[in-house]
Amino acid sequence: MVGEKLHGLIQLLSKFPGLGPRSARRIALYLLAHRANVLKPFMEHLREVDLRYQHCSVCHYLDEENPCGLCSAKNRDPTVLCVVACMGDVWALERAAFFKGSYHILGGLISLSNGTNPENLNMETLRMRLASGILEVVVALDSTLDGQSTLNYLAQEIFPLYPHVKVSSLARGLPTGGELESLDQATLMSAFWGRREVVTTSTISQKWRDFEQSEHSLS
Repeated sequence: MVGEKLHGLIQLLSKFPGLGPRSARRIALYLLAHRANVLKPFMEHLREVDLRYQHCSVCHYLDEENPCGLCSAKNRDPTVLCVVACMGDVWALERAAFFKGSYHILGGLISLSNGTNPENLNMETLRMRLASGILEVVVALDSTLDGQSTLNYLAQEIFPLYPHVKVSSLARGLPTGGELESLDQATLMSAFWGRREVVTTSTISQKWRDFEQSEHSLS
């Protein structure tokens, strides 16, 4: 009853975040029913976006420039880095308009259920940036199981290699299971300003050395 090409379009649309087969069918039929004023402009915009936009070689943001406008802005602090999962998280933080550092987009979260491993994310460029002038990192990830798994990986495998970098993560105000894109500005600001230091193997070792030194001086 549904042609092969139309069925393929519905399948593609159903893969979009938040869309299921029923919503995909409605969108596909709407596009076909409004070819002149919706479908054709939609196709033209897609073509332009595909041709013009590229991933920033520094932070992986999508922009018409490389480096992107965020990385090349003169009024942002290049020594403070906010690590996020996707572009939507950058938009959420920029809407709140309180963070003036730079960003690094991982391109997703480590997820066993989705088969996403650290090798699938932008970890290598993160290592390069941590080794070249970054003094503080704020990890702003979703308060979900995948977000926590990604934070644990960063804390155990990457951040200990750069002991000079101060690392913190979002704290109070961020509900369990919450996604950054869905948070209001007040909640996001509360979580950001209440961030706490991430405990890594290097910070534990340093705290233990400080403790031993204090004990030795007292004796």
